[in-house]
Amino acid sequence: MKRLRLDALVKQKQGCSWGQARELITTGKVFLDSSVVRDIALLVEENKAFELKMNAPRRARPRADDLGAEILFDDPHLVVLNKKAGLSSVPFEGSEPDSLQTRLEDHLRLRLRVVQRLDKETSGVLLFAKTPQAEKNLAQQFRFHRLKRIYVAIVHGTPLSQTFRSTLVPDRGDGLRGSLRPGIRAPREEQKEAITHVAPLVSLGESSWIRCELETGRTHQIRIHLSEAGHPLVGEKLYTRDYVGPRVQARRTLLHAAHLSLLHPAYEGRVASWSAPLPEDLRTFLEEKLSSQEIDRLFSSTF
Repeated sequence: MKRLRLDALVKQKQGCSWGQARELITTGKVFLDSSVVRDIALLVEENKAFELKMNAPRRARPRADDLGAEILFDDPHLVVLNKKAGLSSVPFEGSEPDSLQTRLEDHLRLRLRVVQRLDKETSGVLLFAKTPQAEKNLAQQFRFHRLKRIYVAIVHGTPLSQTFRSTLVPDRGDGLRGSLRPGIRAPREEQKEAITHVAPLVSLGESSWIRCELETGRTHQIRIHLSEAGHPLVGEKLYTRDYVGPRVQARRTLLHAAHLSLLHPAYEGRVASWSAPLPEDLRTFLEEKLSSQEIDRLFSSTF
């Protein structure tokens, strides 16, 4: 039986707009099997019955301290955060409805528009649009690589300064997302160019602290490029199938979105930029090898 996203089902049955359908869901007015559902992307059967409870109380507004992120910037057009590791950027089809997006929407009482994502274990600068105009403008900046995005990471071994260029596909031939290999076929629409510029900052023995600048922003791009080059990120759990070197242990993937700069979507020609300081766990890892002064000097040199 055909399945629809919950927002599409509500729009279809209520004869309302997309925005109205999503507002009903995110404000806790839609119930399935007597339980409130706030995941707009939840897949449900097309004939599934839902109940609207217009008087249902709103979920309590999260305090800023409970967001799982620090708000770095907030204006009528966009909001920028320093995301903590361990929280999904956006909800995933009912399997993980809690996310930074849903928490922030409850906090701001506003539906946000997704223009970028960070992996659950990745910390750092994350951006949401507030208006359709900002969403369109920012999407174009991402599409045509008009932003500056800098990450720092800890990787196994010591990679050279280099630029990785590859075509990423959902299945590189071994069931994992990765670079297109000879003999592997993928539909043209699934092939995405990926470009990552990498520069080592300092060797830490069996690992290195590196700077990554994204020219494109594909899913798992940094993790894939470094792993395929024989230098998987410390804490990497997925893309280590072919890695045979000594393993450096960490509780999460040590990847941090350190800096983002772009043209403000509402003010022509105005450059806006934000930086997120090193999270405590990454800084603690570095302090085993480096002084605080050296860490600060190297980190500031990445922007």
